Amino acid sequence: MKRYFFLFLACCFLLTGCAAIDNIPKPPKVTPVPAAEAVQETASPAAEVPDASSEPAAEPTAEPTPSPAVQKQGFMIHFEHNVREVFDPESGTERILTFAWDDVRVESDAVPEAAAKVTEALAALEDEWYTGSNGGEGDFSGFDAMLSAAEDNYGIAREFGGEMECSATRDISVIRADDEVLVFELFDYYFLGGAHGSYDVQTVCFDAKTGDQLSLETLSGDSQALKDRLLSEMLRLAAEDQDSYYSDRLDLTAPEDYETAFKGLLRDGSWSLGTDAFSVSSDLYELGSYAAGITTFRIPYESLSEIPGMDRWIPQNTDETGTVRIAQLSDVPDGSVEIVDRVVIGEGGETFLLVADGCVKDFRIRSAYYGDRFYPERELYYCGSLRDAAVQLALLLPEEMPDTMVSYRDASGEHEYVISYSAAEGTAVLTENEVAVFG
Repeated sequence: MKRYFFLFLACCFLLTGCAAIDNIPKPPKVTPVPAAEAVQETASPAAEVPDASSEPAAEPTAEPTPSPAVQKQGFMIHFEHNVREVFDPESGTERILTFAWDDVRVESDAVPEAAAKVTEALAALEDEWYTGSNGGEGDFSGFDAMLSAAEDNYGIAREFGGEMECSATRDISVIRADDEVLVFELFDYYFLGGAHGSYDVQTVCFDAKTGDQLSLETLSGDSQALKDRLLSEMLRLAAEDQDSYYSDRLDLTAPEDYETAFKGLLRDGSWSLGTDAFSVSSDLYELGSYAAGITTFRIPYESLSEIPGMDRWIPQNTDETGTVRIAQLSDVPDGSVEIVDRVVIGEGGETFLLVADGCVKDFRIRSAYYGDRFYPERELYYCGSLRDAAVQLALLLPEEMPDTMVSYRDASGEHEYVISYSAAEGTAVLTENEVAVFG
């Protein structure tokens, strides 16, 4: 389903005054950016690592820095969130457009050329997002098209009432990054006024050894056999309809049309090599209504293992254990732990070490928001594997609600913590999230 179709519908909702749909998917939150003084556009500045000499210290100890000789364990992936804002043309005080995207940098000591190629490919996708060069005629993609739509919406909202601000955001996150494959999810959200926004999800997969982007044609030694097996598995899942998942999401598709509709999902951007299953997903409105959302088929890897070449992509479960702790620099003697990377979240923050004792996989730092518990919001940093090493973190601790979380996986399962301030200890601590939620 072309994105512009449902964006057009969203615009129509403002004029027709249709009621909001109950139980619609929660749209992603956008990190606020301080308003500019009477300017039309602003952009968030790139974060910089604070100089060690600018940090107060109880003792005159030098700040440890990452050692270039360290063999980084797994891909290191940095995310920089960019925001461009536009204000109304009359007073310059009403924000009419927020346009946001992620820049991603992938690093690896083991395969630096592959990491550089993946970084370049993701940068090209972000350039397409910003310019709208792959959107197609009539599609509301790209900054210029969104700005034109936002200016039109501003005029309508002034005359008839309604939400003034439009938005387009792209958040990139890591699904999987190991010795064989890197998988990223690109989540796009649009709001053009009306009852609700719209969203689109696509995935891109890369060969971790070469950095080449994978397709269904290059994934196995027999692409037709793979597609046939995927189709049969999707039909099986729909027929079994466990917990009524599919009957709740296929309300626009008749059972006799399942085979044709499912076959259409076997295209670039719709499939993913996940951590525990091969996934195939629809677009919004493609199989069901907006309230039904996107339909995802989770196909067990074992059902694909006999297809030539597919055994390479089956993830290996770790049998190693580890823990992560947070420590102040002054509490960790210089040289006692290898620092393999550095992450900055907000300017003017205190510097800590996130230390992995033992081996942890899928180590993540993410922004978080609180509902009935803390939920991950946006990817900030990812490391495929950390073994008896540390990541240096510059973080501005919030005075009230925590807004940063750390997660990882080991042989005992998945673990998730929020970084909070302990008045009793006078420093940052890791507090376990009662119910871990992983996206």
